[in-house]
Amino acid sequence: MPDSNHNTSTMLNPDYIPDEVLTELLEAKELPDNDKGYSAIAKLTVYEAFDTWLKYNGFLGYTTLIIDTLDGLRDAEAKAS
Repeated sequence: MPDSNHNTSTMLNPDYIPDEVLTELLEAKELPDNDKGYSAIAKLTVYEAFDTWLKYNGFLGYTTLIIDTLDGLRDAEAKAS
């Protein structure tokens, strides 16, 4: 479940989501492959979309660990510059 550290109000543009990922998000959310489904996907945060995609692919319970690890690595990268 998304936590407040990773929740953002930024919407996704389905036109730029890789086709395979978009298809899996639509299937996971049981949405139609049309404008209505794309509109629903667009309302997800990156964290929600990633969490849904991970669960769809069988990676239950890993979202926060992965996001926290990436955040830590990005911080380390930024501080190295």
